[in-house]
Amino acid sequence: MAGRFRKLLAVVLSCALVMGCGAPATTQAGGSATQSSSQAVGTPWKDWFVLGVMTADDEVRLQDDYYDGVLRDWILEQNETGGEETSATLDRENQIRDQMASLIEDTGKTSTQNAHDLQNLRDLYGLYEDWDGRDADGLEPLMSLIKRLDAVSSLDDFTEWLKSDDMRLSYNWYMRDGATGVSLFGLSMYRQEDGVPLETDAPDASDAESWFVDVGTSQDSRKVDGYCVEVCPPSAELSTFMVDDEELSDEQMAEAYRAASCNVELAWWMLDMLGYSEDEANTVLTDAIALDSIINDAITESSEAYGEYTLAELDEKTKGGFPIADIIRAYGYDDVALVAVDDTAWLDSMNSFYKKDYLNMLKAYALVGLLIDSAPLLNTDAFDAYVYADGSTFMPEEYLEEEADSTDGSYDADYEFTDEELAQYELEEKRLAMDALQDALPTSYAKLYVENYYDEQTTTDVSKMIKRIVDAYAEMLAEEDWLGDQTRRAAIEKLRSIRIQVGHPTVWANTSGVDVRSRAEGGTLLGEVRRLRGNELSQELYLLRHPEEGEYWNDCMDVNAYYSVGTNSITIGAGYLGGVYWPEGATYEQRLAGTGVTIGHELSHAFDSEGAYFDKNGNFSNWWTDDDLAAFEERVQKLVDYLSGIDPLGSGTYDGEYVCGEVMSDLGGMRAAMVLAAKDADFDYDAFFRAYAQSWRSVAAFETAQYAMDSDSHPLDRDRVNIPLRECEEFYRTYSVQETDTMWLEPADRVSVW
Repeated sequence: MAGRFRKLLAVVLSCALVMGCGAPATTQAGGSATQSSSQAVGTPWKDWFVLGVMTADDEVRLQDDYYDGVLRDWILEQNETGGEETSATLDRENQIRDQMASLIEDTGKTSTQNAHDLQNLRDLYGLYEDWDGRDADGLEPLMSLIKRLDAVSSLDDFTEWLKSDDMRLSYNWYMRDGATGVSLFGLSMYRQEDGVPLETDAPDASDAESWFVDVGTSQDSRKVDGYCVEVCPPSAELSTFMVDDEELSDEQMAEAYRAASCNVELAWWMLDMLGYSEDEANTVLTDAIALDSIINDAITESSEAYGEYTLAELDEKTKGGFPIADIIRAYGYDDVALVAVDDTAWLDSMNSFYKKDYLNMLKAYALVGLLIDSAPLLNTDAFDAYVYADGSTFMPEEYLEEEADSTDGSYDADYEFTDEELAQYELEEKRLAMDALQDALPTSYAKLYVENYYDEQTTTDVSKMIKRIVDAYAEMLAEEDWLGDQTRRAAIEKLRSIRIQVGHPTVWANTSGVDVRSRAEGGTLLGEVRRLRGNELSQELYLLRHPEEGEYWNDCMDVNAYYSVGTNSITIGAGYLGGVYWPEGATYEQRLAGTGVTIGHELSHAFDSEGAYFDKNGNFSNWWTDDDLAAFEERVQKLVDYLSGIDPLGSGTYDGEYVCGEVMSDLGGMRAAMVLAAKDADFDYDAFFRAYAQSWRSVAAFETAQYAMDSDSHPLDRDRVNIPLRECEEFYRTYSVQETDTMWLEPADRVSVW
């Protein structure tokens, strides 16, 4: 792709002249915009989990760095076998992908419960793997969308585009996992029940009193019953491509630049394939980046920018500006109970520039988003451009080097893969196919996984474990000598009121009315994916409108567990309950370490630096006495101060306030597990602690770890192991940890809140 890449540099230079900012040095996708050498020593542990840092000569004692000590051989193996970033979470995600690929590819396997869903998945997979057909189609499946957008000549035309199915079925507008990519807005849907208000960010503990006064009344006034729509700004993934070189010394900015460069590169290649001249492509990208910069400047993370509106109120707020209320109606949500706007400052900015003077920028931004969304579903050239730009799929280094020497921008057909390289490439391509199938047919995908790979006994067993951990947590609360009786009773009442969702929903979206069309029937991969998205969204809306059908939730395949403050509930789906988290045939200690601590972690979010300000019904309400709230805030501040002194990479300390809630929950989850362990005379603490470290195993490049530290409210995986264990007396006894050991923390400095 050297030819295309040289064109990209021309775009960068031209954009720099137009926008008045210097262009950063361009790097291969997945690489580093700056060369940042890993610091050998952080505080208090070495960064052996960073790829390439640990060597076979390094010895590590469990008493000095438990995480790296337990995982030493595994980390060395990752360093020796290609140095790819990986984690326990990724391993579990790949396990699910591989299981589903086996099911779909093995036509001898049938389904007694979901035969129609299985056939649809197989038919869609057939379209995905029909590369000859995809190449014969070329970019034609995209052309009707491009032509319609190109024909937009007025702001009213553009509004009709945003309201149309052409836009509605472009996946980048619809929030999943909180990401909206290159789109003017993101939406998600969910229900409010029994007057429980929408989720919102709580204040820091230090600002609690004023927040109760300023926000509490207005929050209570917005109680409704029904389904709601949440509107959020995009993730601004273009404009950081144009940051100045000196800004890239900040790792968070450097990572944002890498993400933006992937999108810009892919858009450039797609425009080139569509026949745009260099000047035309230059204009599109310049306009799209300029608009993204305006959007990015308007985005704020302040809780004060959160707002709730009826559609009529939203009409009034956006009158003469961005017609988000009309878009919501056009998408079928005309009877929505309430619209939550995550960022009213962003919406105000949208109102200000949604004018005819900005039409070309708006069209360019929409075009770039459409190209990025569609590329992996088109022909080989578009797919390869997506893979290369994204950096998510295996390609041998020699192949990339030969390709870089080509002059026409095409891949080098003369390169011969080894059997091992080809097998790895095909495996990665198949996993991408499974992601595409799950995106298009999420309900069918989940139903088939549950039927074939999820043991319903797991729901029973996990539910029993949850009950035991809730009981253990109640004991913890009962024993907290700094809590008064009134607050203690309210805390235990909230704990006992937490709703539990385990495994999968009791009702699925209806998939019986949709059939994947074959190529002979006029189906194309892009066309079918878009059509299937429409069916899934319609069925999801139906279930949100009709809660009497059963308990519905759409993320049971996420390899994640979470607490919802607005509904006072925890969710642990089938996607999480496998791998190292719930191993088949595992011991009690292994399952308590992999899932039990996680359950305790999620319960702890009900009492962390955010959840503590919401009552048992999810209402923002002060259920604390003044003295107890002051004692809580004092303990929270001690934890914040402790975390602010930990330098995990030798490059700067944590933002203690930012990671406080997650660490507090890690500590609470570990303590709850220890309460249960104490009830078992034969409990194997060594097996438990080792399994806990395994559940957080990961290796990452220094830049990735630095970006995670700067941008994620969770601490790094090593510290999610070592920090809780330093608070755990049972850990000290199991490994005879002494004052001279690095894992030792003075009793007076231990900071568990619960």
